[in-house]
Amino acid sequence: MLLGKLKQRFFDYVDQFYSDNDTDNQAIQLKRDHTRRVCRNTRMLSNKLNISEREAMLAEVMALFHDIGRFKQYRIYQTFKDADSENHAALGISEIKTHSFLEGLAEDEIDLVLRAIEFHNALKIPDGVKGRERFFMQLLRDADKLDIWKVFGEYLEKQTRSSADSVSLGLSDKSEYSDSALQAVCKRKTVQMQEMKTLNDFKLLQVSWVYDLNFVPSMEAMMDKGYIDRLYAFLPQTRQIDEALARVYQYIESVISSGYGAVAGA
Repeated sequence: MLLGKLKQRFFDYVDQFYSDNDTDNQAIQLKRDHTRRVCRNTRMLSNKLNISEREAMLAEVMALFHDIGRFKQYRIYQTFKDADSENHAALGISEIKTHSFLEGLAEDEIDLVLRAIEFHNALKIPDGVKGRERFFMQLLRDADKLDIWKVFGEYLEKQTRSSADSVSLGLSDKSEYSDSALQAVCKRKTVQMQEMKTLNDFKLLQVSWVYDLNFVPSMEAMMDKGYIDRLYAFLPQTRQIDEALARVYQYIESVISSGYGAVAGA
């Protein structure tokens, strides 16, 4: 089975990044586990959206390789922060081509997979991308966000946390947050990475991701897991935060009440 072969290629590649350093191994394991869960998320969303088995397989291949650049990124730079290293999507595409990881897929399918990976971490999908290509980009981005919320929420609930932890991107855990990040949430815009100065800004960025979810089942899965509730609980208890989150919940309710399928305007 082709998907099984592709998975074997992925895990054989990842295994070479383990070493005698426990801290490094934890970072590699973090992304390995993340990949497995994003694959499961794509399958869940594919089932909810009633796409064909071949399309569901392609979506899972995108998930399988979407973060493959993370492993080389960490080995070279000791960070998962693209701003302090290089774009992990571009690095991943380079690795995929170098090692012919997608051999066995049709040429048009390979192009589709690479395009989805190229834009999985972009601020937004380019306006000119339409149809089938846009659908797969949206599906991968949603599946990815669902697991990042899970990982980050579990990090916040740890009794002891460190800014050196790869999950926090080295951001300081101060009580402050940036007004620009808060205003983006209030205006239903995605917080930009360059606006992040503290861990609270990273929380607000992840709250703002609700505006970038593309499918109603994604929104429902997010709410079922309580991901936004958890971020809210770890944000400062201020009137401004409360008002911003009230707008977020209002938006979520309007999307879910609209029914299954794509989010309007996505």
